[in-house]
Amino acid sequence: MAPGARIVYADNDPVVLSHARALMNSNPEGETAYIEGDMRSPKTILDAPELRAILDLDEPVGLLLIATMHLIATMHLIATMHLIEDLREAYEVCAEFVAAMPPGSHLALSHLTGDLLPEHMAGVSASYARRGMTLVVRGKAEITGFFDGTELIDPGVEVVHRWRPEMRRPGDIGGAPASDAEVSVYGGVARI
Repeated sequence: MAPGARIVYADNDPVVLSHARALMNSNPEGETAYIEGDMRSPKTILDAPELRAILDLDEPVGLLLIATMHLIATMHLIATMHLIEDLREAYEVCAEFVAAMPPGSHLALSHLTGDLLPEHMAGVSASYARRGMTLVVRGKAEITGFFDGTELIDPGVEVVHRWRPEMRRPGDIGGAPASDAEVSVYGGVARI
């Protein structure tokens, strides 16, 4: 990380908050702040004094929505007694954060997918549900929808280990290069 970086991190998990307070120390060149907030309420995070004290939202910033959007879902029970997902809430949360970013900013987003190991990822989602938590795996087209209104940078939305393969180190996962299915995460970067 660049020593002069200014970082604001938000989470609503009290355990994460405890660790963040212990680990997130600023240095003389940069600043770090933690906001206890739920990303489903972007305005609360965007209006937080901690954010405004560290980031100048008149200057370009990096908005990192890494492994977060698959935790946001609105489910509806339909007449056939099946649950269906309504993507609107997740798209609206992302769009509200993006709309608050100044021109020249970038969005980096990663998201679990069920495209490559559907049965396994359905089991992961079910495991979360049994614990009262939400985890929704989405397909590439749905994940690409989070970038609407932005300019995707090549290679676009891709399995994350393929995004910059020249930077991958041999043996990063289990001594051999990871397969797309082992990764099962799409990601992308876009100009706002």
